[in-house]
Amino acid sequence: IKLIGPLLFSGICSDDTGNTRVGRETVQEKWPWIIQLADCCHRLSNTAKDIGQLSIFEECILTSRRVVTFFHKSTFAMTAFRRVAPRHGVDRGFQSAGITRFAGIVHMASSVKRCLPVVYDLLEDPNLQIKIPDVNPSFVRSSVANGIYVAQLSLLIKVLMPIAYAITCLESTHSTVADVFMFWLAVMAQFESFLASSASDDLSADDKDKIRRILNARWRQMIVSPSTNGPEDTVSVYVVGFMLHPGS
Repeated sequence: IKLIGPLLFSGICSDDTGNTRVGRETVQEKWPWIIQLADCCHRLSNTAKDIGQLSIFEECILTSRRVVTFFHKSTFAMTAFRRVAPRHGVDRGFQSAGITRFAGIVHMASSVKRCLPVVYDLLEDPNLQIKIPDVNPSFVRSSVANGIYVAQLSLLIKVLMPIAYAITCLESTHSTVADVFMFWLAVMAQFESFLASSASDDLSADDKDKIRRILNARWRQMIVSPSTNGPEDTVSVYVVGFMLHPGS
């Protein structure tokens, strides 16, 4: 910064790991006009992670991880998968919930749902004798365990997909602070609409309250916190950016 010139910088952005967060706070203390911005995609991903850790989704996520791990590790099963997939129009396989991709849980869940018709065929083929350790009943077509798992999987995707969509949009190199506010607001509105509708009937009142608390806490952390616009201000830079943006 010193080499280029502090006056040429208007903002600094990073995730919230200890060193990087302290680093941007230190920069702002030294040069107050440089606005410190958190990584909006990282915080949205953490929001999805928090919701995914609710007990109602625990079994579904564990089962999804196991089927993905099984196919990734079994050369025989994966070869059979690639042979059968075109019959069902499936052109992409399973995705792991890796730590390097934001909202990895929902992308993994979506990939499992996409691949279910192929998995059903593989398990029903007596010549292949493919069995998925520990979770095989959940992938036997029309079984009780399968019905429960598919319902949980659909609910998980329905709950978390709005966050994944917002992250995809905000990963654009053209995103502005106005976009951050708009997409976070859209996520909050989508959840408010969903939780008040019959589509969320599979969630208990307690689960809905937990989701609302997570969303409100993350909203306050990202949008409301005065630190988003410098130590002397009490108005979020995201709100100001949204109000002043010509396209808003």
